[in-house]
Parts: sequence; structure tokens; C-alpha cells
Amino acid sequence: SVVYEPATSTEIIVLTVESVMYDLKSEQLIWSAQYGTVLEGGLDKMVQDYVKAASKDLKGKGLL
Repeated sequence: SVVYEPATSTEIIVLTVESVMYDLKSEQLIWSAQYGTVLEGGLDKMVQDYVKAASKDLKGKGLL
């Protein structure tokens, strides 16, 4: 007897977000961040997680 199992596929979405902050007067880079993640739970959750992590870093460095 032969058992047939149809092929399956899985889509994985990997996102990378980069943010930079410059001093407007000197035009010098003062902060940058990169965030890479596998999209799980929707784009809204990923954006919320990124904003939370970036805000924490900016506050820790006295930039926010």
C-alpha cells in the first residue's frame, strides 16, 4: 500500500528595520538602530515591539 502525503509549504517573513537620528545643526549621526525579526503575530505587534525597544534605548542614552 502507498500513502500519499501532499507537499506543504511554509511562508516565513523576515523584516529588518533601520532607524537613524542626526543632529540637525552638525549633521552628525548621533544614534542608529537595526531591528531584525521574523514576523509573528502581525505587523502591528512588530512595530509596537520596535518602538518600545527604540524608546528604551533612546531614553537610556538621554536622547529622548
